[in-house]
Amino acid sequence: MSVDRETLLFVYNKVNEFESDMEIFHENGKKIAKRTIRIIRVVLVILALVIAIIFFRIMSLTGDFKNAVDSMVSMYTKFEKMSVDMDKITAKVENMSVNVSGIPNISNNMNYMSGYVNQMQTDVSHMTGNVVLMDKDMVSIDHTVVDMTNRFNHLTGTVHGMRYNVEQMSGPVRAMTGRPNPLP
Repeated sequence: MSVDRETLLFVYNKVNEFESDMEIFHENGKKIAKRTIRIIRVVLVILALVIAIIFFRIMSLTGDFKNAVDSMVSMYTKFEKMSVDMDKITAKVENMSVNVSGIPNISNNMNYMSGYVNQMQTDVSHMTGNVVLMDKDMVSIDHTVVDMTNRFNHLTGTVHGMRYNVEQMSGPVRAMTGRPNPLP
C-alpha cells in the first residue's frame, strides 16, 4: 500500500492544526492556573489577616473578661465582708434598742439593708457565672477559627493535587508535541 503526496500533505496539515490547537489549549491552561493561584493566594492572605485580627480581638477580650471577673470576685469578697459587718452592726443596734426607744426603727432599716446587700452578693455571684459561660463561648470561637484554618490548608493541598493531576493528564500531549514538562 502506497501513500500518495496529497494524503501525506493532508496528514501533515492536520498534525500542524492539532499542534496549534494544543499550544492554544496549553497557553489558556497556564493563564487559568496563574489566575487560580493568584486568587487562592489573595484569599489565603485575607483569611490570615482576618484570623490574626480575630485572634487579637479574642485575646484582648479574654484579658478584659479576666479583669472583669477579678473585679467581680473582689466585689463579691467585699460584699461578703460587708454583709458580715452589717450582721454585726445589726446585732449591736438590737442590743442598743433595749436602752434607746428610737433605735428599733434603725435596727429594722439595718436589717433591710443587710437583705439588700445579701441580694447584691447573690446578683454578683450570678454575674460571675455568666462571665464564665462567656469565656467558654470565646474558647469555642477560638476552636472554630482553628478549624477554619485547617480547612483552608486542606483546600490548598487539594488545589495542588488538582494541578498535579492536570500536569499528569497533559503529559502524553507534551510528549507528542515535544514540549518540556512544566516547572514544579
